[in-house]
Amino acid sequence: MTSSDDAKQNAIEMTRKELDQFPAPVLERYEIALEKLNGRLADETCQLWAQEGLEIASKTVRSWEAAAEFFDASVAVQRQLPSGQFLKWAKTGTSLCEDSPSLAVAYFKSSPKAMLRLRPRYIDDWANVCRALYRGTWKSSALACRLFEATPDLLETLSFEEFCHFGEFLEILSRRSYDQAGDALGAGIDLFPKITGDVDRFINLAQIVAEKSWRETAVLFDSATASLVELGAPHRAPLISLARRLVITGVSDAAGVLRDGANTVNRIPTDNRDRLLEMTDGIAAVSAPAAPEFLKIVPEILERVTFDQMGQWQTEGLRTARESDEAAVTYFKLQSPASQEILDSLSSSIELSRVRDVIQMYCLALTGRTIDVQAAAALAEKNIGWFQGELPTTEGTTIYMPSVINRYTTKDENFGFFKVISTHQIGHIEFGSFAFDFNIESTLFDDLRPRLPGASELRAAKAADEAEKKAALTPPQVVVFGHEPPSEPTPEATEPVAVAPREFLTDMSRFFDLFQERRLALDAFTVLESSRIDGYVEELYPGVMTMYDMVRTASLEARPDVTDLPAREALVEFMIRVSLGQIDEMLVPSEHLDVARKLRKLIRQVTSAEAIVEDAAEAAIRAYSILIDVKNEEVDDDDFEQLEPEDEDDETAEDEDDVVDPEEVIQQFMGQASPDGEGEGEPEEGESSEQDLEGEGEEDYSSPQEVDYRGEFKPELSQLLSQMQMMENGEMSESGEMEPITQEQLEEMMKNAPEMDMEQTEGEEGGDQEVSEMIENLMKELQKRDPENQQFQPGPSQHVDEDGGPLTATEPDTFTYPEWDFRANEYKPNWCMVHEKIMTDGEPNFFRETLAENSGLVAQIKRQFELVIPEMYRKQKR
Repeated sequence: MTSSDDAKQNAIEMTRKELDQFPAPVLERYEIALEKLNGRLADETCQLWAQEGLEIASKTVRSWEAAAEFFDASVAVQRQLPSGQFLKWAKTGTSLCEDSPSLAVAYFKSSPKAMLRLRPRYIDDWANVCRALYRGTWKSSALACRLFEATPDLLETLSFEEFCHFGEFLEILSRRSYDQAGDALGAGIDLFPKITGDVDRFINLAQIVAEKSWRETAVLFDSATASLVELGAPHRAPLISLARRLVITGVSDAAGVLRDGANTVNRIPTDNRDRLLEMTDGIAAVSAPAAPEFLKIVPEILERVTFDQMGQWQTEGLRTARESDEAAVTYFKLQSPASQEILDSLSSSIELSRVRDVIQMYCLALTGRTIDVQAAAALAEKNIGWFQGELPTTEGTTIYMPSVINRYTTKDENFGFFKVISTHQIGHIEFGSFAFDFNIESTLFDDLRPRLPGASELRAAKAADEAEKKAALTPPQVVVFGHEPPSEPTPEATEPVAVAPREFLTDMSRFFDLFQERRLALDAFTVLESSRIDGYVEELYPGVMTMYDMVRTASLEARPDVTDLPAREALVEFMIRVSLGQIDEMLVPSEHLDVARKLRKLIRQVTSAEAIVEDAAEAAIRAYSILIDVKNEEVDDDDFEQLEPEDEDDETAEDEDDVVDPEEVIQQFMGQASPDGEGEGEPEEGESSEQDLEGEGEEDYSSPQEVDYRGEFKPELSQLLSQMQMMENGEMSESGEMEPITQEQLEEMMKNAPEMDMEQTEGEEGGDQEVSEMIENLMKELQKRDPENQQFQPGPSQHVDEDGGPLTATEPDTFTYPEWDFRANEYKPNWCMVHEKIMTDGEPNFFRETLAENSGLVAQIKRQFELVIPEMYRKQKR
């Protein structure tokens, strides 16, 4: 061993001796690292390395932890750095340890991975960026340590320059809140890999937000994560730059700009996205507060006009924006009359809110009574059984229509569509769709309703029959003499107990209870009743028929292809096409040509102004009896055949003939299966298997696509609501007292109503709760319509905060009016609301009686007024 080896060994032994004063992990990790570095580093470098470790361990009481991490990381770091840079790395850690051992621990722990992505010359800069977050408190120390630990992950996406910018942002934000800065660090780690190429631009925006409104930074990162990630890279940079520009000019909601901008950009065609951002930039250059409002309103504007037309509207807005920011904001929020007028002049669409009063007057002219008109979405929001928010409908007292019509290229045609759908819905009210009475005779048919057994009666009769058969099969009891059971009184022979007739809330409920397949019955009745209404409209309102025929033709063109449907559904679709006026090229399954002729005749019979709703009901019974025998099985395209048009002579000759044999229909209804699929009697074994094979190819029946101008038709529920609204004293029992509707009755009706599809909802996750909520909402609606509950109810409060938007009159007898905006120097339309409440007339002698009964109080009040001496008051200068 040479003298140099002796000196080296002595130095190592001395280092061991000094390190032995610290906790055991320090010396253990030194020995492991020394063994691996001994051959890689020069002896002098190795001694300097050991001295740095010893110096780190000696700094403070807790600095031994940093020394242990130093020795642990040294081997991996040395592989990435030359000797000089390696010692520089060690000295940087020593410097950090002087500030805080925790910083040094985080620095050494993250170094092996960080050195894989960090150039040696950036080591000091890296340490200084993280050190800048430390201000001598435990929160600042924790934040700086987190940035050290996150460095390897951040440098996978960020350049070192972007990393430094991010550190500067965190330092600015940490002056306000360490928690916010920590959240931003975590959010950045998740966000930056998803917006590569735009990271520095976003960090710059975040830094400006931190300086101007630091509390918004968390929302900014959340919005960026939700919005920018989904936005295409070509449009991400312009949107971030727009948000930065707006923040600099005073718009504080950068997160909202990113959110609304990304949402709007994603909803418009790709070809127009660059132009949209340029338009927004143009607005921002003139009035920064108006630009975010423009981004929000664009989807709504594009529902009414084309993109080029929106450009004209935006150009007019720029002229307004030069007047003042308030005028610009009002214009681009579509709260300015000028803005709405310009948009109306460019648009062919019609909004219900703008023609509601005209439609109400039109309905008044047709019916002679006030019919309220509301948006269809308002009825769907009530959650009382209507689910489509944009289809026209009525519940017997109010007409509900789409909020916007934009089907045609001209305003006149779109307004004409409003007239058509309102006329059809008025027809249901005016021509008695909801005035159906089970006991009123029809005018066109021999009535089958009184002769048919209800489905509930069949179930009760079947249960009684099964009980009787079970009793007959019970073997007689054998009694041994002397062991007789205690004698029981022999019941006297009694007649069979009669099943109590079922009570129904409406006549419609009683009618639909006749059918086993209620959905099919409802669809048949809907087609026939809608066709009857169209017959009335055609004869009584010829002035609207030009537009009416145009709409019906368009509805026919939008119908699904009959050949794509199974047999029964194809025949129901055939009925709809006949009701819409189609005559030629009527395809029906070849096997069911005769069935189609019968259905066509039924529709023709009820499509007249002589038919009443009871005729539609009788026709529905006949159509149901025909369709129920048709299996809903797939039909090949080759098995469809065109049905020949009817001859006028044949029509006249067959008008007197019924399409069905009434006795056969009665027998058919008597033998209909129970809801569980069981027949009247138990089938034989051979029959059962044969029936299974026959039904194997049959599909479940699905209702047809709605006819757009006819909308949703719910006769059972509508009859209940309209009866409640129009009834003067409520439903009266035989004793003359009011008989309220119970929740159990309502639940039973809703479950059995074919229009509700309760069986699809119940049993599903959350389905039972949805049904309960719907029934509860319906009970509240019925209570509102009860005349006794309406006498002394105060009007609903319609207060809206000052920073809200235009109001919409959604309640009956509610009206909106404009309010003057002194900032924008114009009226804000629909800004205030008044609710009209008609009070009952008082009696004229009430005033006199009150004065007579309180004469003493009147004298005291007079005395108080006499004590007031106006001439004693003088104007005081302040």
